[in-house]
Amino acid sequence: MNHGIEVVQSDHVRKSIDRNQPNTLYANIQMTPGVAAEALQEALGDPELEELSGLKFVVHRVIPFARPVSLLFLKDDAQDWPWHTLFLPWHTSGEYPVPCFPDSPEKLWDPAHARELESSGSMRPRINWGNAYENGRPVKNSGRHVLNVADVTRPMDEFNSHVLTDDAESAFPGVFLVHEETTNVLFPMTDRSVMRWKIHVLPQYRESSVVVEGREIAMKRALARELNKRRTAAVQSARTQRHQ
Repeated sequence: MNHGIEVVQSDHVRKSIDRNQPNTLYANIQMTPGVAAEALQEALGDPELEELSGLKFVVHRVIPFARPVSLLFLKDDAQDWPWHTLFLPWHTSGEYPVPCFPDSPEKLWDPAHARELESSGSMRPRINWGNAYENGRPVKNSGRHVLNVADVTRPMDEFNSHVLTDDAESAFPGVFLVHEETTNVLFPMTDRSVMRWKIHVLPQYRESSVVVEGREIAMKRALARELNKRRTAAVQSARTQRHQ
């Protein structure tokens, strides 16, 4: 990997890549209102990030649809569930990701409530994937395999065929669903999202951590990290002066 910080601003997407840490790359991708699916795809489909991380993102537009108005369907046979409008979040519990059932329909995702759920922190997609590598390629069926997820969903035909669209005119503006092909999960992003992507690269192992959150939450977390860093530096400086 090269060293330095690269910043690219184009089409309502700001992408910064920090290569200053040994064996680790940090990418920060921030959307602003007006971002198009093509611009988001270009940012997420960076060939260098794909190659180093082992992850591949495909951006989809979504049509307007309404989430279920109640959770009464949970009492019915699964065949009767409204699969075509049900974004059921998966979380890792123990060794494997499993679907989670919210305690109210207001916590289910749909395009009209996407920004609200994101800004409140109720929807904060996370993917942590790692695998053994050999000669620059992932090792199949590796014992050194990691997969942890939260607030993502598994693609299902009924949902995909009803919700995903290539038609920009019929799509809900500023709201997207992103398919990560390696882990085979879908997660939402909006024109107010920030993606933080950490890629750790070693000759025999690679691990990626992806978090998507609202802009205000991301700003608060960044400020907290910076203040903690300054506080730690001040404490270390004070200790050094005492020992001089």
